[in-house]
Order: sequence, then C-alpha cells, then structure tokens
Amino acid sequence: MTGTMSARHLQSTLLLALDNDISLCSRKAYFASLSRWVQRMRALIGADLLRLYDLEWMSSVNPDDYALEQSELQPVAAVKRLREVSFSRRETLVVLVRDQLWGLMAYETEEWCETCGGDALRALVTTVDDVRLMVLGCDLCGALRVAGGAVLSDDVRVTPALKRDLRAWGMLHDDRTQ
Repeated sequence: MTGTMSARHLQSTLLLALDNDISLCSRKAYFASLSRWVQRMRALIGADLLRLYDLEWMSSVNPDDYALEQSELQPVAAVKRLREVSFSRRETLVVLVRDQLWGLMAYETEEWCETCGGDALRALVTTVDDVRLMVLGCDLCGALRVAGGAVLSDDVRVTPALKRDLRAWGMLHDDRTQ
C-alpha cells in the first residue's frame, strides 16, 4: 500500500470508528474512540510512529485518571476537521490523533507561556529522584518550567498531570472533575 493509500485508509477507518461513537459526544467517549482506533490500527500506523509519538502509552491510559472533561477540545468540531482534510501522509494523520489525545489529557492552566506568549501552559509532571514534580509546558514553543519558575531542558520526559496531581496542586476541585 502506498503512503497516500495508507494514509487515506487510516483516515477512513478513523472516521468510520468515530461515526459509530460520536453520538456520545463526550470528551471521554471521544478519547476512548481515538484510543481504540490506535490499538486496532497498530500495524498500519507502524511501530516507528507509535514509538515516536508515544501512542502506545497514550492509547492505553485510564481516561478516568485525567481531567478530560475540562479540555477545550470539542469532539464534534474535531471530527469535522478530520473530514475536511485529506491526508497524504500517514504521519500527518497520526500526529493529529496524537495532538487530540494530548489536548484531552493535558490540563490547560490559566497561565500563559512567558517564552512565546502564544498559548496557555499545560499542567504536566516529571519524576526526579522518585518525586513527582509539577511542570508547566507550552504546546506551541515547547518551553518547560517547574512551578517555581526554573526552566527545564526539552529532553526531560513529561506526561500530563493526573487528576490527583491537579487536586494536590490546587488546580482541580471535585466539583470540576465530572
């Protein structure tokens, strides 16, 4: 299968999967649909892209651990965008799916990036000496800093903060988790 055919096949399978589930319209249902699609299409996506974009991990997390419903991503609009674009490269579609999973998982704070000023920072975590540290990260420029302000190098592994992390840091309250 050529690259373009592979990308279009992946896109059609994704749209078909989402069409079956989109009636639910919740962010959690959308996340679950994207995750199931990644798991079913692993062979077509390819091990290289799964690894490069951390999709194995992202598609296997428990969505209840993340503040998905606080995301600004709108499932119906996201599916509309997927319909409007014709993907000629498999990687382009995979990146879009990865960005949507990330956009659902990574809690957006009210702080703006001091580096580029173009985006709200995401609440992320990293582990140093078995201690979970809150990290604020910018999706646009990639800037990372710990909550106290120290800038981190871009080779630090970060993941989206869990609901329990957000609660511990006073960013999420029980009445906002549903």
